[in-house]
Formats: sequence, C-alpha cells, structure tokens
Amino acid sequence: IFFMGDFGSGKTALAKIMIKSMVCRNTDENGEGCGVCPSCKAVEEEKWNRDVTYINSENISAQEVRNIVEKSLPIPATRDAAKVFFVEEAQALSAQGIEAFLIATQAPAQNTFFVFTAMSKLKGEKAGALESRSRKWKMKIPNSSEIYMFLANYSKGKGLLSDTSIPKEFWGEGLKTIAENSENSYRKAIQLLQQCVDSKMYTLEDINSNFDFNAEKNINDFVYELSNGKITENVRQIMLGSDYQEKFPLMLDILGNAKIMKLFGVGAYPDPDDWRNRQSAAIAKGPYFDLLCEVFLDLSRGTFIKKGDFKLLISKVVEKIKEGAVPER
Repeated sequence: IFFMGDFGSGKTALAKIMIKSMVCRNTDENGEGCGVCPSCKAVEEEKWNRDVTYINSENISAQEVRNIVEKSLPIPATRDAAKVFFVEEAQALSAQGIEAFLIATQAPAQNTFFVFTAMSKLKGEKAGALESRSRKWKMKIPNSSEIYMFLANYSKGKGLLSDTSIPKEFWGEGLKTIAENSENSYRKAIQLLQQCVDSKMYTLEDINSNFDFNAEKNINDFVYELSNGKITENVRQIMLGSDYQEKFPLMLDILGNAKIMKLFGVGAYPDPDDWRNRQSAAIAKGPYFDLLCEVFLDLSRGTFIKKGDFKLLISKVVEKIKEGAVPER
C-alpha cells in the first residue's frame, strides 16, 4: 500500500490506522484495530518491537535496507496477527533500496504486508514497477473543516469525548481553533490537541495565549489595516512593540501569501474558507497593498532588521496613507 502526499496531509496517521487493522487480533466489525491491545498500542506509540519492521528511508543506506528485508522477511509473525514492513519517506529510497523491495514483494509470504509513505513519486528505472504492485492513495492537503472532523473522530477513538474532566465547550470552539491554526496539517493538529489535553488547556483564552495564536491574528490585522489605509491603535502598538524581530518574518509571510492570492486567486490555497486565506484575499484588495509589497518584499526573509529600521519602514507606509493619495494599481 502506498500513501503519497505533502507533509501534514495525513499519510502517517492513515498508514498507522491501516497497520493496526493488519496486526490487531481483535478487530471490530469494520476491520479496524481495537486500539487497546499490545499490537495496536505498539503501533500508536511507535514502539517497533513486535512484528512491524519500521524503516525511515531518509536515514538508512541501501545495504541496510537489503539486510533488514532479507533478515526479517523469512520470519513469520508471532506476536501480531500479521507481519508488516512500514517504510516512511520512500521517495528517498535509492535504486538499490527499491530493488530490495521489488524482490521482497515478488511473492510475499501469507500475512506479510508492505506499507509505504512518500512525499513524491519514487525515482529510478524500477520505481514504477514497485508502485505498480501497490494500491496507491493520493493524499490531499486538508482544509480546517476536514481537520476538525478528523480531530473529533481521533478524540472519540482515544476516549477523550467521554472524559468528564474536559469541558464540553472545548469540543466546539476549542477544537475549531486548533483546526484553524494547524497549518493544514493533521500531524500538527494532533500535536496541538495533545498539548491541550496534557496541560489541561481547555478555554479559548488559554489556548490562544499559550500557543500565541492571537499574535498571528494581530499581525494579520495589522497588515490588513495598513493595506486598506487604516491607522488604528493596533498599528501604533505594533510599531512601538519590542518583538519586531519575530513580527518582521511573519509580515513577509503574510504579504507573500496575499501576493500569491492576488496573482492566482483563492484556488491557489487548499482551504479558501480558512480565516488566513480570507484575510489574504482582503489584504490583496487593499489600495496600499502594492506599496506594502514595494517597501517590505524587496528585503530577503533572512534580513537582520533593527527596531529603528522596522519603525522606519512602517512609517513610510503610514506617511503615504496620511497624505491621502491612493497609489495607482
């Protein structure tokens, strides 16, 4: 089985669900792993000490791949219901590594499975042959609504929804906030959720404060206000703030996203309904957007900028706005 997609698209999460269904001896009526047996727990906790052989293709040589496959393949599963080779980052496999798996998959033993994840197609003359032997799943980048539903199902599977110590309100606005700030990544969404549960952060105030989500929102609002010629208290506070080194790269990211949105439209992003993308579209429509790009985007992202320079650059835009002349677009 091949799971292919960008970082955060859910390849590993789905692969682990699939592997649990293969190794579990107590699957439900839908064929899903029970989640509580030693086999399922080992997969979930990524403890590869049973009958699942884990290979990260980025950190292993072709000879090591061959050695692992040749040594493990003849040994049948004894602790789990099946033997599984779980190969991540398969796009990094060398020609020799691909050859080793081609040999291994020619006539695999009963109850022996191969699960691959990759960010791109495999390379080399025989890459297509290995892919053709697999059932392929192309993973798309999820939007915030899909991540929200994924988190809800994930929480249900973990028994979190029945945990009375977690306020019901968290499963609404709290989970939605996590989904909206997960950067379209299932992996990051799970990490944020786990941090909330471990630290008992269940209110919106705690979540926004601890993960600094409000800071990103404030900078987005700041860029939007400047782009639309509004000198607000938020603009004044950010101009005078001390964390300019953190704000400057974020401003560049926001302007860059807005510029892409202006050039290619909302279709350039996987989740046009995400608040960041809606904000990017609004920023790109502002009468002073081109001026902001002219002032800021000619600087490289790695530029070291002093506080005085940060204020000076923003002051240039503010002065143009105060002059009242809308730049030609």
